[in-house]
Amino acid sequence: MWRLLPVILIAFSPFAGAQVESEALPEESVEQTTSAQKATAYLEGTRELLSSRVIRLSESVDSLFGNARADDQKNTSTLRVSQTYYIRRGNLGADDPGTSLNLFLPNLKRWERAVQDKIQLPKPGAGSAGTSSSSEADTEERLWDLNSETGLVVAIPVNYFARLRLRRNFLWGYFENSFFEQIGWSKKDEWEERTSLTTDYAISRDLLFRFVNEANWAMTNRDFDTHHGPSLIRTLSEDSALSQDFRYNTKLIGSAMYSESFVLSSTFTQRLPMQWIYLKTTPSLSWSREDGFTPAWALYMTVELVFGNEDS
Repeated sequence: MWRLLPVILIAFSPFAGAQVESEALPEESVEQTTSAQKATAYLEGTRELLSSRVIRLSESVDSLFGNARADDQKNTSTLRVSQTYYIRRGNLGADDPGTSLNLFLPNLKRWERAVQDKIQLPKPGAGSAGTSSSSEADTEERLWDLNSETGLVVAIPVNYFARLRLRRNFLWGYFENSFFEQIGWSKKDEWEERTSLTTDYAISRDLLFRFVNEANWAMTNRDFDTHHGPSLIRTLSEDSALSQDFRYNTKLIGSAMYSESFVLSSTFTQRLPMQWIYLKTTPSLSWSREDGFTPAWALYMTVELVFGNEDS
C-alpha cells in the first residue's frame, strides 16, 4: 500500500495534467505555424503579383507617353525630336521644334553593386527559394540610375540645355514610387533644379492610377513652382493609351505660395506602325490666376520621332 502511494499522488497531482497539456501543445503549435506560413505565403504571392503588375504597367505607360522615366530605365541612349501645335484662347500656334538626347550612365549602378558585393549586403529583389527568377526580376527594386540629357530648341536664338538626373524606383506595399532629383542648365534660363515623386498603383492589368508631386526651382531667376495631382491611365492596346489628368499648380510670389492654376486634361497617344513615330492629342480645360480663374479651352497636338528606343 505504501509503495503504491507515490503513484496515486502523482496521478492525482495537478502537475500531471499540466504535463499532458504541455505534451499536446507541440502538435497544436505545428498546425498553427503551418497555417501561418500558408497565409504568409499567400499574402506574399499576392503582393508579388500586384507588384510585378504595377511595374509592368507603369513601364508600358511611360514608354507609350515618352517621358524621361522610360528613357532613364533603358540601357541605351534615346534621341527624341518633337513638334507641338496648339489652339489656345482661339489662336493657332506652334511651339519651337526641339531635340533631346538622353544618355544612360551606368557608373553609379556599377559602383553601388560593387559596394554591395564587398560588404555582402542582400541585393534588392532577393526573395525566398520558392520564387522564380523571372518573378524576382519583375519585382526588383531598382538601384539608383544616373542619366544625362542634352538637347536644343530650334528657335532664334537657339536654346540649348544639359541636365543631370539621379533616379530611383522602389516598392512600398502595392505601390511603386519613382523619385528623381535633377539639376540642369540652359542658355535661356541658366541654372534650374527639379525634384519629383511619382506614385503608381495598378487598379487592373490595363488601368493605372498615378499621383504626381513635383517642385521646380529656377535657381538663377529665383522662381519656384509646384505641381500636384492624380492621373488615370488606361492602355488601350500595345500601341495606344489614354490618360486623364488633373493638376493643381502653385507659384511662389514674394514669400507666399499662391494657387497658379487648375488644369483638367486628357491625352491620347498612338504609336504608328513604324514604331518610332508617336502622335499625341491633348484637349485641356484650365483655370489660371492670370485669367482671373475663368475657364479656358486649349488643344495640343504633338508629333514625336524617337530614335534608339529599345521598343522601336
